[in-house]
Amino acid sequence: MQNPLPEFSRLADKFAVRAYVQEKLGNDPLITLYKSTRHVTRETFEDLPNQFVMKSTHGAGQVYIVRDKNAEDLDALAEQANAWLTVPYNRFEKHYKKITPRILFERLLSQKNGQPPADYKVHVFNNGSHNYCFVQVIDGRFGETTQNLFSETWGKVPFDHDSRLPKSDAPEILEPPKALNDMIQKAKTLAGPFGYCRVDFYCFEGAIYFGEMTFTPGAGNLRFISPYWDTVLGSYFAWPDEPEFGTPLTSSYRFSRRLKHMTGLLHQRTN
Repeated sequence: MQNPLPEFSRLADKFAVRAYVQEKLGNDPLITLYKSTRHVTRETFEDLPNQFVMKSTHGAGQVYIVRDKNAEDLDALAEQANAWLTVPYNRFEKHYKKITPRILFERLLSQKNGQPPADYKVHVFNNGSHNYCFVQVIDGRFGETTQNLFSETWGKVPFDHDSRLPKSDAPEILEPPKALNDMIQKAKTLAGPFGYCRVDFYCFEGAIYFGEMTFTPGAGNLRFISPYWDTVLGSYFAWPDEPEFGTPLTSSYRFSRRLKHMTGLLHQRTN
């Protein structure tokens, strides 16, 4: 079996993944794509609307929001985009090596305060016998950034993320989104063939929009508090991935009686 799976490259590609989302969910969750290109010039911006998002297909953090195209230095913007295209992003996450670097220009989802909507990151774990989800909510991405963790039913989870980001106490974050059940189901549909996948969405003006699929958040270096939950959550997916959910590796299931107890406790606290 190839590891990482070839599908990891296709679905981590922010351009190529659109065909997969369309196949599984239809066009509705896809954010309008104005243009994609492998080289950006000043002329690239001429037929774009006044507001848009510019991002790369193969990297992390390579995003720029344009709220007023007329106020931008378009030559500098093109230079920035082309610089992104030259940055390799596969030192630790090898499946990124096969992604063709592109620059995408998408519709800007902008709230009344000018900020993008909160980012709902649905972590989906599968091991062939059951699945488990929790939701990581990142808000204020380009300002005072916060992070909250919820179960798939918007209850508390008995672990935290090893992050310095503070928690939000904003009512719009603490309350579950109206489309929560639909969002969870969409995440499970997209992540269904894999042992683990994080599927990102935005809830905007009553609709759910797809963000991206990630198989190795933080290059696989993100940790949970307490560290024991790394082990518990790790028990929730088979590795390497079995596309048809074949027999998982025996070593993945050698857990002590205490681990089984804690796994049951996790279900009790999140349901």
